[in-house]
Amino acid sequence: MPRPILATISTEAMAYNLAQVKSRIQQVQQSSLAYAHRQVMTIAVIKANAYGHGTLNAIKGFAQADALGMIDLADAVLCRENGWDKPILLLEGFFDASDIPLLQHHQLTTAIHHDEQVALLSEAKAVGKPIDVMVKFNTGMNRLGFHISRASHVLDQLHQLQKNNIVGRIGCMTHFANADLCHDAVDESLAQMNRIKDLFGDRVSVCNSAASLRYPEFALVGTENWIRPGICLYGSTPFQTDKEGIPDVVFKPVMTLTARVLAVQSIQKGASIGYGSTFTATEAMRIAVVACGYADGYPRSAKLGTPVMVDGIASRIIGRVSMDMLTVDITHIPNVGVHSQVVLWGEGGPSIDQVAESAGRIGYELMCNLAKRVPLQIVE
Repeated sequence: MPRPILATISTEAMAYNLAQVKSRIQQVQQSSLAYAHRQVMTIAVIKANAYGHGTLNAIKGFAQADALGMIDLADAVLCRENGWDKPILLLEGFFDASDIPLLQHHQLTTAIHHDEQVALLSEAKAVGKPIDVMVKFNTGMNRLGFHISRASHVLDQLHQLQKNNIVGRIGCMTHFANADLCHDAVDESLAQMNRIKDLFGDRVSVCNSAASLRYPEFALVGTENWIRPGICLYGSTPFQTDKEGIPDVVFKPVMTLTARVLAVQSIQKGASIGYGSTFTATEAMRIAVVACGYADGYPRSAKLGTPVMVDGIASRIIGRVSMDMLTVDITHIPNVGVHSQVVLWGEGGPSIDQVAESAGRIGYELMCNLAKRVPLQIVE
């Protein structure tokens, strides 16, 4: 039989989390007549193999999204080949002139964030439907994007490409650096976008997960708004700690990582456990050796006391996480034996953010680092 470890992916939880984000925006939209005629569309971000959950699984779970956002052109083509016919936004845009025919053929929307991309488009041939673009501006992240002062110049170039049927609709976007932390920094970024959004026909995308939840009114700055939730759609927090949730918004974990007990040991006071003998028993104990280690994507840096659930009872990791195994205290759980189930994170266990915080990591990393050797089971 296969090694007893499993990651369960719930497409129902994906759909539920997407609905929660939409509801958060709708509540604000319904609170003022000023927002009545403003459209809000949701781009479900599924980059990095849908944060480790599987691109094709995400297509099912986020069927009610208005669009998908991703990085890799190959993933976009995969989505098209598997029936996704709504917009797809390439968040980093395209990388080479050879990508442009695929953008045209598959009707993909591309981010534009530097002059070389504009130059490559100007050399392209008009084939089929023009390419919709979202011009990205750097408003404080200092990662990708044009400076706000260049908005008119870039737009003039793209308007010429519109006339040549290379470019279709044009919008603008940015990425907040501090939506999870600081209102002032977000206000400054938004103020920069407000200065130029009218140039782009009010087609605007500014809100990531944190901004959509903490500042939902920012999702309504334009006439046609595209929000880009990512991590929250998978049940993890976009904020610094798991305690910084948004009132009345509860997300379901999409990924549940479980493993089985391989062995049970009884140790005496003074005995140590694992590499480096980092844990020494202060009394007689029973311990369970679990079929999960850092080669599966569980963080080696998980501290003593990192929570787990064993046969439905809360427990803790003791000793250092090994490549293929970790050790759990079961002194207080008398009926644990070989094959008992351990929930490492997700439904029925600690949240992935609790585990990440204990390991000095973030939930994003744990999701994306799930090893290929861990089988996925899809539940709807």
